[in-house]
Amino acid sequence: MKFQVRREDALSIPLTPLIDVVFLLLLFFMLTATFSEFQAFDVQLPVAGAETAHRETRIDVAVDDRGNYYLGGEAVTPEALHNGVKAAVDSNSEAVVYVHAHAQASHQAVVGAMAEVRSAGVHRLRIATLAPR
Repeated sequence: MKFQVRREDALSIPLTPLIDVVFLLLLFFMLTATFSEFQAFDVQLPVAGAETAHRETRIDVAVDDRGNYYLGGEAVTPEALHNGVKAAVDSNSEAVVYVHAHAQASHQAVVGAMAEVRSAGVHRLRIATLAPR
């Protein structure tokens, strides 16, 4: 008599129930998570008795489209720019220098003006721009 030998199928783990369990755990943790806001300190700011207006000393340096430097509206050489800014900074160390560069001014000319201003001991340098229309 010939008996049939049954071959067993290879073991496999069904993935569908495993994925269902993972999604259920994810849903459980998402729903039970606490979304708390960090509370900041309730700070009562003091009120000043009088307003104090702080006026900064402003030094205007301009660079035109040909690379010429101007200090306070007057044409100057790079050395005169350095000396003028240094004199203004020596009288007020908190002075702010505003560099106004023409749109067609070369990058080298603007960087040169900034270098002269920095070498004069200025710590506060701003580049003036126009607001978009």
